Amino acid sequence: MIPLIVHSAGTDTAWLEEILRERGAGPRVVRIDVGEPVPALDEVDGLVVLGGAMGAYETARYPFLRDTMRALEQAVERAVPTLAICLGAQLLAEAAGGRAYPGHGPEWGYIPVRLTAAGRADPVLHAFGGEHLSFHSDTFDPPPGSRLLAESPAYPQAFRVGSALALQFHPEMSATGVRRLIAATAQAGNRHRPELRRILTDALARDALARDVLRRLLESWAPRLPAPPV
Repeated sequence: MIPLIVHSAGTDTAWLEEILRERGAGPRVVRIDVGEPVPALDEVDGLVVLGGAMGAYETARYPFLRDTMRALEQAVERAVPTLAICLGAQLLAEAAGGRAYPGHGPEWGYIPVRLTAAGRADPVLHAFGGEHLSFHSDTFDPPPGSRLLAESPAYPQAFRVGSALALQFHPEMSATGVRRLIAATAQAGNRHRPELRRILTDALARDALARDVLRRLLESWAPRLPAPPV
């Protein structure tokens, strides 16, 4: 079983649930923001921590973020395979001794992600350079002892610490999820609406390819899971 930790309603987990269910992983969405507990880590096959609109440094305003960080810290200590995405990556940085903080500006849309030498040697990320969807304005300093795996022209994009892989970009998000994210951003009075429309157009055009990328990424990330039924 693999818990999917989310921090707000409407988080796009559809592809993750579908692909992990096909592989017999028994995915289970955990709404940590409403007090749902993370299952005991000795009973799980892995852990996925997803994004949210809050900052990893806003624990006073969102105290449930401390619960996510505690789960991430324990997952690293116990060598549980962990995938931390966007806010999840920033929370992992904080939990492992790094730092998350506001960046110098938003990074939205499909961006070039360049693998470092460590990224090209990573057992999961080595095949996943290229363009990926990004939607964030916060960033992180990777924790001590971690390996920086990827970066964009603006920000670090991936690191590994022990059994945990952190991704700032969004391989898990479908065009439907992008549509919901953009609608929420526009409703918040965002001034970059032409840019948001372009991101949605790109997401619709790339939807099938993005789903295949996520499937291959998950198969590399969790090779211990059963193969899908024939």
